[in-house]
Amino acid sequence: MFEEQRTQYFAIASMQITAFSFQVAEMNGDLYVSFLQVQDFVNGYTLLREMGFSSNSVAEALLMYDNDADKALAYFLGSS
Repeated sequence: MFEEQRTQYFAIASMQITAFSFQVAEMNGDLYVSFLQVQDFVNGYTLLREMGFSSNSVAEALLMYDNDADKALAYFLGSS
């Protein structure tokens, strides 16, 4: 069951990254988003979602803190 949920979270995160990539490309005229940025986002997103934070909140916090999951977690813990 846990592995199935993790796979679903990863799929959702991947879709959000794809949508975000295209939004960034449209805004900046730049089609490049580095693999490491995507990987950092997915790892942080998965970790924070597993901790119980909402999808939108996680995505916003990771964007706010340049995909730094530790800073995003500190933000969540400090704002509760």
